[in-house]
Amino acid sequence: MAGRSLTTPDVGQQATDFAQHIETLLQNVLGGNDDGYVAEPEGMSLRAGRTGYRITQRDARGVSLNSDGEKVAGLSFRFHCSCRNENSWLQIDKSVIMVTAEPEHVPLFHYDYNRGRTSETPGAHVNIFGSNDAATRIMLSCGKGLRSKSRRRKYINDGAFPTFSTLHFPVAVTDSVRGWRMCFR
Repeated sequence: MAGRSLTTPDVGQQATDFAQHIETLLQNVLGGNDDGYVAEPEGMSLRAGRTGYRITQRDARGVSLNSDGEKVAGLSFRFHCSCRNENSWLQIDKSVIMVTAEPEHVPLFHYDYNRGRTSETPGAHVNIFGSNDAATRIMLSCGKGLRSKSRRRKYINDGAFPTFSTLHFPVAVTDSVRGWRMCFR
């Protein structure tokens, strides 16, 4: 490998390759779909004259997840990708992967990633939809730092607790073989 230089494909080709990887994964897991599961990457203008790409599922209501031939759930996804500069590799700037209950199209949960995270929302987190007072109480009682305590105090003083779906369950990648872990803040 020494002495060989790697050239990076342009951002459009990298986005197309990424979309094809998602398509191959879905075809292998869910079975063949002649129309395909993934839409063509859609270009979008970014700051400083850069181009990014949006990669989504082909059907706006999501990929059908079937049981005995009946759609029982849907899978939808949206990736916003870009390259930092002309000679860099594609990165995911923002993504949402959601599972819905069908036929009502009611969200069950979604996994979000934001490269440009805010102080209030973890960069990678899971939102779970539903009503679960015990889990809400646990989420509000967990937390580190004055900011979390003041936010919990505000909910308590106002008497308006957040819905379960507005809570962000942070997800972190560990260096160990254990892989993903849930961590509460």
